[in-house]
Amino acid sequence: MSTPFVSVCMPVSRSVAEVTQSLNSALGQSFRDIEVLVSDDVGHGRQAVDRADDERVLYWRNSPSLGFTGNHEALLGRARGQLIAFLHDDDRWEPSYLDEAVRRLAASPAAGFVITAHRETPDGPASSHPPSGCYADALSVLLDPQVRLLPSATVMRRAILPDVRRPWPSLSCGDMVLYLDAAVAGWGVAVIDTALVHYARHPKQISADATGFREDLARLFELYRFDDPAVERLRRSRLGMSRLSAARAHLRTGRHRDVRANVADARAARPGARSCLEGAALIALSQRPTLLRATLGAWYVIRGVPATARSGRAG
Repeated sequence: MSTPFVSVCMPVSRSVAEVTQSLNSALGQSFRDIEVLVSDDVGHGRQAVDRADDERVLYWRNSPSLGFTGNHEALLGRARGQLIAFLHDDDRWEPSYLDEAVRRLAASPAAGFVITAHRETPDGPASSHPPSGCYADALSVLLDPQVRLLPSATVMRRAILPDVRRPWPSLSCGDMVLYLDAAVAGWGVAVIDTALVHYARHPKQISADATGFREDLARLFELYRFDDPAVERLRRSRLGMSRLSAARAHLRTGRHRDVRANVADARAARPGARSCLEGAALIALSQRPTLLRATLGAWYVIRGVPATARSGRAG
């Protein structure tokens, strides 16, 4: 096989049906000069690969399983393309996704990677992204709380890899260092504001662990410090927001000590009226179980959450 232009990296840990759908969306791209690397932690990828019967697909069964971070890093070591894309096995691409990403990067030589808007499925909204173009200040884009960075909606140049730490931190969001480290090294970011990626929202994904993912996101932002005062303010703001988000998650599961610890960290990272007011409200609720139960009940009703789907406890 000749050296491909794009290496599509698929870490596999889900069902045959999910893997098949994602794999078919990669093989159905209008941009054809690709290899698809399937690195399988559970064994479900073999059947999907056999069904596809496409010589562009390469398969590995991991034994023992490598886990989220290890599987991603193994794929990076095997990728041969000038560009590298991740496709998680519960997401899928529109047929023009890689074509659009390759053209955007070709027009943006200073960009180390491209991020693309995505749409949540089923029936979810499109993500918020800046207008399409190339942005020299990638950190300000990545730290914008309105921008959700999704690995399945990013394509990177191989050239950024020497600027990215290895191994990644052992966090559920550890893959974000790829983009943050590249931005710190001076690479810009290209943006496509059209939703060309379908992101599956479901209870089995890593980010569905409300407390664990939010705690990990805060730890990620704690790994960085920036000399530019404006960028550092953005980092501290994202750190404070992540700590408050973790406090809210702990509140719903009754871990009141963790609520107070995260509120204290949020106030230290993001001093100001908003953090103080929200933090005070969270602490007050954690100290009054009856008020907390009533508040959570009202929140569930407003959000339309059925009683059978209400997890956790309120004290």
